[in-house]
Amino acid sequence: YQERESRRFFACSAHRKRSGCPFFQWADEKESAAKRAIRMEIYQAARTTEVAHTTLYKNAETAREKPSSLTSVCTKCACSVTEKKNKSAHKGHAIVENLPPAELLRPTRFLPALDDSNSNAQYLFADKAVTCILGQLHALGVRHVVCVGAPRVHEAIVSARFSEQEPFVSMRSLLLDWDRRFASFFSPSEFQHFNMFNRHFFGGDCGLASLVKFLGGAHMSQVAIVMDPPFGGLARPLAACVEWLWATAVKHCRAVEGTGKSLPVLNSSSDVAKQLATVWVFPYFLESQILEAMPVMKMIDYKVDYDNHPLFTSVGRKKAEKRKSPVRLFTNIDPSQMVLPAKEGYRLCDPCQRYVSAENQHCGKCQACTTK
Repeated sequence: YQERESRRFFACSAHRKRSGCPFFQWADEKESAAKRAIRMEIYQAARTTEVAHTTLYKNAETAREKPSSLTSVCTKCACSVTEKKNKSAHKGHAIVENLPPAELLRPTRFLPALDDSNSNAQYLFADKAVTCILGQLHALGVRHVVCVGAPRVHEAIVSARFSEQEPFVSMRSLLLDWDRRFASFFSPSEFQHFNMFNRHFFGGDCGLASLVKFLGGAHMSQVAIVMDPPFGGLARPLAACVEWLWATAVKHCRAVEGTGKSLPVLNSSSDVAKQLATVWVFPYFLESQILEAMPVMKMIDYKVDYDNHPLFTSVGRKKAEKRKSPVRLFTNIDPSQMVLPAKEGYRLCDPCQRYVSAENQHCGKCQACTTK
């Protein structure tokens, strides 16, 4: 083995292999006209303009306004198929028919999950995980949720508002996600095409404007972030995304009225008043990466299940039931305020003053419940 000097370069922050995105540029070399042309071509191809987004969403919006209507959706093109002449353009594609308006608000139920493990493998929360996360936030007074990834959480909130279902009917959500297919089912005020690793809106200024408007509808004690990033992603750029969202909220959220009620977030080197309540979903074995990037985060003992992952679930597969999901919630919310569901086996540890899983026994020597 011969050691060589390292050399810095620029490459795509979303794709781990160049087969997904061909751009590459050495940092110490000037970008050539040809390389710039390639970069701009990639950028334009990925861009989702406000006009394009509104056009994609138009059919879903029309269906929402007609409660008795049924809609067909092409799962390959991720769009509504409304007329016979329109169906010919989707010949040979998988089409899901007779979807009522409420089902259009849950596209992850009928669209195939993305499965490229090098860029956009898509694993979706089980219903009980969604209910647990939203239940915690709702009990703490959160009414606006920025979903960075986590489309199932977003769908649950939007669906509750549409169907006027308690207890989440009073909540609102903005989904920031890499999967541009959601533009066909959610308006620009509900979804923006977004790269969490470099905080880039593919819709440009209109994407940022949607976030600013969303944050402006509440004060900081009412806003939370739920982030479900790819587990192969580096924690540092993800932490930078969270801190950027905090800073954006400080700038644009409504002024706090009265006594200045705030959520019970933990102290850190940064001012608590400048933090949004944040739930970051990540495997417990990557805890050290999160704590290095964001020391304020603490791991909660809740095991997050996914519907479509062969191992990250506790239901339906004997191998998974034995191993159980290694995915946990990391949060800056005081753990004593996170009440985990007793029906799933969680209990309050009196010495620790936090909820833990049934198998996590308190250690008198360590003075902690140490099982992961």
